[in-house]
Amino acid sequence: MIDFDRAGRNLTALLILTFKKDGGDWKRYLDGSIEDVIRSFAAIILCTPFVALMIVISRRAAIAAPNYDSSIYTKAPASLIYAGDLLAWGLIWGASLLVLISIARGLKADAKAPQLIIAYNWAQLLGAALLFFPAIAFIATLNYEIMLMVQMVVLIINLIVLWRILRILLTIDTGSAIAIISGLVIIEMGVFTVINEVTIRTSQLLFEVNAG
Repeated sequence: MIDFDRAGRNLTALLILTFKKDGGDWKRYLDGSIEDVIRSFAAIILCTPFVALMIVISRRAAIAAPNYDSSIYTKAPASLIYAGDLLAWGLIWGASLLVLISIARGLKADAKAPQLIIAYNWAQLLGAALLFFPAIAFIATLNYEIMLMVQMVVLIINLIVLWRILRILLTIDTGSAIAIISGLVIIEMGVFTVINEVTIRTSQLLFEVNAG
């Protein structure tokens, strides 16, 4: 069961940590307990509807894009692509957490690992909820470029949130935070590339089996 009171407190901590100078009094709302860590994974459940909506909208938007003919949407069934995108999203989340925990240990900041996990998990919910805006932008305008512009703003906000989490919780300089974020972006791009390739090959295999 999702503890919405605890989720609200953790999200409050995240917002304070992100938008107040020097992180404000975020520790008042996030104690880093094991229970907080476990319950923060409820963010996965809360994120799923927003992510699923954006995956569906992205396909609709891709049809309106000038490079649609070369996109993955012409190479595999929509259902297979949706499943692949959801799998990629989950893998990226897990891989990113493992990298962040490893970095915390490398910096001798093991004590901050629970707070880092909690903050990262709830940051994913904040980022997923913001995906509602590019989705609405496309539904309202049916314009691929406008959706991309709104999506870019959401991306910048998400990067700022992550940057603040790393800077304050790991007590690292700006350059180190940027390097970590760049590494996470590379992981994300790599996972999506691999999953898209697997999706296309799976689609081709299914087609060959059905044709045979």
